[in-house]
Amino acid sequence: MQLSKLTERFSEKLKANAARIRGLSFLVHALLIHQTVNLVILSTSDDGRGVTNETRYRRLQDFFLNATLCYKSIGQFILSRIPKPKQGYVLAMDRTNWKFGRKHINFLVLSIIAGKVSIPLVWKVLPQKTKRGNSNTAQRIALINRLLCIVPASDIEVLTMDREFVGEKWFKYLDSKGIGFIARIKMNCQISGQRANHLAATLFRRHLADAGQHKVFGLDLFFACNKMQDARADYLLLLSNRCRGQQALQTYRKRWGIERLF
Repeated sequence: MQLSKLTERFSEKLKANAARIRGLSFLVHALLIHQTVNLVILSTSDDGRGVTNETRYRRLQDFFLNATLCYKSIGQFILSRIPKPKQGYVLAMDRTNWKFGRKHINFLVLSIIAGKVSIPLVWKVLPQKTKRGNSNTAQRIALINRLLCIVPASDIEVLTMDREFVGEKWFKYLDSKGIGFIARIKMNCQISGQRANHLAATLFRRHLADAGQHKVFGLDLFFACNKMQDARADYLLLLSNRCRGQQALQTYRKRWGIERLF
């Protein structure tokens, strides 16, 4: 896409002053051309303003140091470029940890699954005290509240989550907001008075993958399971307030898109 066209698209959707829009447009355009995040290389792209590479490099530095962009308008711009599936968007929540020297940078991310890839919509840098640790319920709720400023719950088919994102308060919050979810659970999670892996073994002896609804974490949730090839776990164990059986298992597979993102 031409730089001028990109600037026009961003100007229509994003809430930022003209200088920041031009800076963002140049950055994205240069990234697409050079396929690198090296600012020295990106600064060699022509921005049509007749300045030197050194000036463009300083402007890129200034953008990262001082630019503040509206997450809501960015999220809405992203959604405007992704056709909404008939059943709604499939989302994924997960964490990723980067290390810069001795400093841990621990991101909690909510992304939208688009085909085989995942695109971040909202994210939160967790406090340094968590280092590489898990997020807590309050942090997850804060992120969902930001998400709902961008996309209404009615446009979300389901939120997919790994075993870290489990808990009574958390599940009840999602359910109260009308957000469907599919969450992987640990093998020792109690389902109707028995361990989840024991219930899964019983189901497979009966050639079933769907146990229907059970009272778990104070909610009536569907339990689904499948055998795993991974030697670390015998079964994939899922809970959902919206999907059951094979539907839950097939939809949960899309969560892998956020791993590709990371």
